[in-house]
Amino acid sequence: MNPLRFRDSLAVDVIDGTKLFLLNDETSVIVENPNTAAVAALINGERAIPQLMNELAGTLSPEQVFLEVAKLQRAGHVISRDSADDPATTYLESFGKATDDFAGNQRTFTVGVLDLVDCALGESLSGALAAYPQLAVSTVDLSGDIDADLVVVVAGDYLDPALREINKRFLDGQHWILTKPMGREVYAGPRILPGETACWESLADRIQANRQVERYVTGKVGRSYPAVKPIGVSPGGVALATGILANEIFAVAAGMPGELAGSMRSIDVKTYEMREHTVVKNPQFSVDDPASLRRTSEVILGNYPALHLEDGGYRVCTPKETFERLEHHISHVCGAVSRLVTLNVDEEGITHSYAAGHNFGMMGDNMDLLRNNMRGQSGGKGRTETQAKVSGICEAIERYSGVWTPDIPETLTTWNSLSTRAIHPRAYLNYSDAQYDSRDEWNRDPRNRLQKIPMIFDEDRPVHFTAGRSLTTGEEVLVPSAMVWFGHPDLDQRDHLYTMTDSNGGASGNVIDEAVLQGLCEVYERDAVALWWFNRIARPGIDLASVQDPYVKQMQDFYATMDRDIWVLDLSNDLSVPTFAAFSKRHHEVQDLMVGFGAHPDPHIAFFRALTELNQFLPFIRQRDADGNTIYSVDDAATLEWCQTRTVESDPWVAPDPNVPLKTLESLERDLPTTLGDIVRFCVDDLAASGMETVVVNQTRPDIDLAVAKVLVPGMRHFWRRTGPGRIYDVPVALGWRDTPLTEAEVNPIGVFF
Repeated sequence: MNPLRFRDSLAVDVIDGTKLFLLNDETSVIVENPNTAAVAALINGERAIPQLMNELAGTLSPEQVFLEVAKLQRAGHVISRDSADDPATTYLESFGKATDDFAGNQRTFTVGVLDLVDCALGESLSGALAAYPQLAVSTVDLSGDIDADLVVVVAGDYLDPALREINKRFLDGQHWILTKPMGREVYAGPRILPGETACWESLADRIQANRQVERYVTGKVGRSYPAVKPIGVSPGGVALATGILANEIFAVAAGMPGELAGSMRSIDVKTYEMREHTVVKNPQFSVDDPASLRRTSEVILGNYPALHLEDGGYRVCTPKETFERLEHHISHVCGAVSRLVTLNVDEEGITHSYAAGHNFGMMGDNMDLLRNNMRGQSGGKGRTETQAKVSGICEAIERYSGVWTPDIPETLTTWNSLSTRAIHPRAYLNYSDAQYDSRDEWNRDPRNRLQKIPMIFDEDRPVHFTAGRSLTTGEEVLVPSAMVWFGHPDLDQRDHLYTMTDSNGGASGNVIDEAVLQGLCEVYERDAVALWWFNRIARPGIDLASVQDPYVKQMQDFYATMDRDIWVLDLSNDLSVPTFAAFSKRHHEVQDLMVGFGAHPDPHIAFFRALTELNQFLPFIRQRDADGNTIYSVDDAATLEWCQTRTVESDPWVAPDPNVPLKTLESLERDLPTTLGDIVRFCVDDLAASGMETVVVNQTRPDIDLAVAKVLVPGMRHFWRRTGPGRIYDVPVALGWRDTPLTEAEVNPIGVFF
């Protein structure tokens, strides 16, 4: 029998003859057992089990000695190999039994290095692994057969066109790992396992979405991939990449899972910050017909209970659970969400706001759109930090999922050739003839950057249509694609720019029911705001003192520290979903009026949505100079004009109607169904009673576990200035808000500024 010893990676101490301590820089094991301690004290690499039995004969029976040795062996602490007494073997033994087979393995694990940039990483990797005879590193190229257990591909850019061909060649089962040792950020990974992890195409698709400036340049100069130029190799760049890769190769060769399968690391060579990035597998790159994965007209409502989880609305799981499921999509390298940062301005934890970067497809070669895309961000709000984070990441994924991709099934035809029901752009957009006639003058005004007027839709011009589902009739309904997909190629038709895509009615949720309900709430909200805003009619206020929630008083007190008031208006109209506008003004000559909106079938949820949206705008007007003047962190002309020129005195319709009593939330309550699907149907029926149809386009992406829907209700109004006939004229008269309809010239000359 071979002598027994503890692994070289363990410091072994027996204390008081009864306690065994096994320590290293990763773990601490304490065994309080005098029998174990007695056996351990004699294990020194020189005694086998018979010797231990002899020396402990007066203390322990042979059976007891055998039992204690077996326990230590099963735990992986004791082995019967000779000690190599070198750092490499010590490290190998630190993994316990997981690496025992590898330690005695006679088979060589082969690593091929395919270096596209000639940075000597292969030589560096050979040196790092030289202590392990089981590992063999050699250089390979694409000119011949590659026979290696793992191939390391060294690139100067993860979008190098050569990687596409390498990816195709390795699809038959060759495992490979990418690295970029160049530039300010060194990349290591992902390790790509064909058929198991995300392929290079999935990685490249996400990286391109995050490199918008380079996409713009390549489109202008005709390059095949983004025009980034590595800034060279830092003194430690190759060594950093080598270290991570060597550890990954060691783990894989030893039969352990490793850390880079479907994952990568970025290391900033200046700050030494390391980040983990999950590379999400996109099923569209592994099927023959990617369009089969995009079922835009499939909207099947379930039977999920409507759980009221604070101001987040009705959800099927908690915000914490949602965030944990989606957090891996945040990455500045390959994420659907490029960043998630706090905008908080208080230390009391009253306001919680986050900004999440979302990535839009380029829309032609418009430089203004490029600038907007570069600073584009989604807003997250909530009463808690987690709610605000989830709100931000979900809105960013909503916008990302709303970007057109070539795998979306579409129909190309003219309006006059359609044989299927479809939504006409003019019925949805609600522009007037006068607006179309004056569009050039309107569009030149920088204050109308968000609210540009498109061209008149040409019914004989071929355009693309996307299939949606009418929740009113159950029928499939076609929707002009450019109305629902950001970056759609039809938006590049400068002589037929018949629409401007916007986010109204777009929403996300854990399930499609959630997404549709949130989209409906946004449609209700915009419509209610439009009826009030464009008519400039004072509406009743809400009695804040009657709201039985301490958050309201906390917000009031916090805003008071900034010399600001808060009030809330009830904007509810002829429909059955309550809508609120939360306002705040500063006690100053420049009032910096802020407003937030919220709508929901439950008035309490709608109310707090308005308040938390109000908080989202606080970071943009919070800072002041030495004279007390606001330092604005926004450069949008319409927003600045609103903040700097509008007051309660100049626009009294933003204040509660002084001629009617304040309302309570309880007065707006109604009995609601108990499932999400039934609440959606409640809203659909409510809209149908006013002659309006609800159509939904399912924008859920197959690579993201979050449902996304675009809800369209022709006839409902946007809160941007669209003065065609309809509800902004008819409903105020029907409700007795005014005696006669507005004329188009009397409509509020500005739309909502965000």
